[in-house]
Amino acid sequence: MAGHNGNGGGRNGNGGPRGGRRADGEIPQGTMAMLQRHGAAMLRQLAGGRPRILELQVTRGCNARCAWCDAWRAPGNDVEMSDYAPLVRRLQPLDVALVGGEPLLRPDLERVAASIRLGTEISSLILVTNGVGLTADRARRLREAGVDKLVVLLEGLGEENDHIRRRPGLFAQIDGLLPDLVAMGFRAVQLQVTITGRFPGQLVEAAQYARERGVRVSYTVERPARLEARAISADENSLTALAVAMEQLAGLAETWPHVASSPEYLRRVVPFLRDQTADFPECPAGSGFLRVSPDGWIRPCADVPPLGHWTSWPLRPAPPFDCPGCWSRLRGDGPAPLGVRRLVELYRTSCGP
Repeated sequence: MAGHNGNGGGRNGNGGPRGGRRADGEIPQGTMAMLQRHGAAMLRQLAGGRPRILELQVTRGCNARCAWCDAWRAPGNDVEMSDYAPLVRRLQPLDVALVGGEPLLRPDLERVAASIRLGTEISSLILVTNGVGLTADRARRLREAGVDKLVVLLEGLGEENDHIRRRPGLFAQIDGLLPDLVAMGFRAVQLQVTITGRFPGQLVEAAQYARERGVRVSYTVERPARLEARAISADENSLTALAVAMEQLAGLAETWPHVASSPEYLRRVVPFLRDQTADFPECPAGSGFLRVSPDGWIRPCADVPPLGHWTSWPLRPAPPFDCPGCWSRLRGDGPAPLGVRRLVELYRTSCGP
């Protein structure tokens, strides 16, 4: 969140600077409380063998009508588990993200969230939503159930978001909710903006907009299949304009604490679209993060076949697979090595998917 509001993402609850330490180098009291509460889970992840982030796809259903995605056209749905806490206890991730489809379509989502929060040792429980079904009352109930980070996905600002989602008035609805959401006590309220070449100037505007609203903002490039479906422009003029916007954003990320995406991630967006990825880091799918389908099947990420059912965890090592390559935030800006500095940073925020 922006450093000027009471929940400032750039400063911790004790007034410390970004990164979790006070100017005198002492770890703030609130950070120490967090480490005492979640230290065992963090050490398990640091030792290896446990995912940093577990994406729980609690439903495949969706209430948006995005032209480039056919999830909402699906005639049926997977069997949805009624309780994911045993699964989370088995896999022992550090953070859990409730995703979809659109997770708010689960009428029992509050119960699902409470079971995970009360029955496991996770550090953060994150809700990722397109905002269509989000209301102040629903958000409050989810906060009371244990969700401590709220991520709202945006396809652009204003009518651009509504046009792509095919939901007139959606952006205005989200905009009107932000003050209430900020006041509810979430560890973070974050907008995640999809990067396209259509209106590169909007990407910088989104950082300014988030700062004015007192929320955080992150950016992501779509997965390969959706990039193709959306026919993102790859001509040199468009990429040149996008490169200018990415450099502006990278500069803001170096100085504005509410910009959650790292400068390194943002500066590699255009090289990815230009297929200049020889020096890109190895994807942490399958180790740094995992995705679980509504009925409990585990995948390294959404684009590859399942490895097995959660009841068989720990699973055999993932066989080699032909990954089409992506530069989503989960890959490029996601799980970082958990050294002491990283543990302290977790007090400020957990990394989003």
